[in-house]
Amino acid sequence: MTAPLCFLLAVVAGVLSDVAPEVSIASAVAALSLAILAAAPWRALLAILAVGCLCMTHGARAREAALSSSLAAALGPILDDRAAPPIWISGVLHDDAMVDPDGARLSIDVDRVAVDGVRSPWRSVRGRAQIGVGGMLAESAVSGWVRGRRVVMPIQAKRPQVWRNPGSPSERWQRLRRGVDLTGSVKSAALVVVTPGSVAAEWGARIRAHVRAALTDTVGAPRHSRPASPRPF
Repeated sequence: MTAPLCFLLAVVAGVLSDVAPEVSIASAVAALSLAILAAAPWRALLAILAVGCLCMTHGARAREAALSSSLAAALGPILDDRAAPPIWISGVLHDDAMVDPDGARLSIDVDRVAVDGVRSPWRSVRGRAQIGVGGMLAESAVSGWVRGRRVVMPIQAKRPQVWRNPGSPSERWQRLRRGVDLTGSVKSAALVVVTPGSVAAEWGARIRAHVRAALTDTVGAPRHSRPASPRPF
């Protein structure tokens, strides 16, 4: 029980510390080498230390991925310009859409962006965006926005908000916890182009919709937080 707890703490330490992944992986290699050469009483301890360093490496890489999204880097100047024209994004829905009082919310794993219009060259990126879809068509269209389907849309993009009030967590801590690299909005559901996902994703969406319908019939659903039910293509 002690070793798994130490490994978990090592992952957390990798996320929260400033240790570079290269340093922790080098430490793991050194500890493993010493474990091979050491006498029996020290071998197990050094092996645990090597695994702990590997766990720290995993946490450090996760930290760097969260803090250095290629999506945010590619759109950096645009995110600070309130008068910037819409950009086009393409990606896969990470979750089923949620209905809210203003329309719907989409969580998208973005893999391509086009800054100068849909006909301009697409740039490959990696990052997650949370997009609000407004307009009267959003609630009727939300059934087609389910996890695994690809969406393409023009958005007004901006950086996720960072709180700077006295006593608020540091900017770095907020960036690690927020889970998205980009926020934005699209004016109408009519601008969102959807294509089907894989067979497994489509079947998964149908199963989730069936479970939600059964729960709604039994206990009801909270208002303004209804996930999407899949709409066939």
